[in-house]
Amino acid sequence: MNGFWGADTEALRTMGTVCSRRAEALADLETLLTSTIDNIEWIGEDADRFRADWSGIVRPLPAGPGGRTAPARAPPRPARR
Repeated sequence: MNGFWGADTEALRTMGTVCSRRAEALADLETLLTSTIDNIEWIGEDADRFRADWSGIVRPLPAGPGGRTAPARAPPRPARR
């Protein structure tokens, strides 16, 4: 055993950068999809149900505790030592 305890700080920073970029890509995709869903000519019960599911179930999912960018934040203090 090499005596190293903890995470690789540089790897955590890299992972944070990747997570941040992916969160931005998801936000862009969400904006595009929402615009498309809101502006498409589609009427009826299926359209109403889909729009309700999109705005009430699907869109809120990634916005859980800490939001989409929670993993991208700085590593916890002990990891920076």
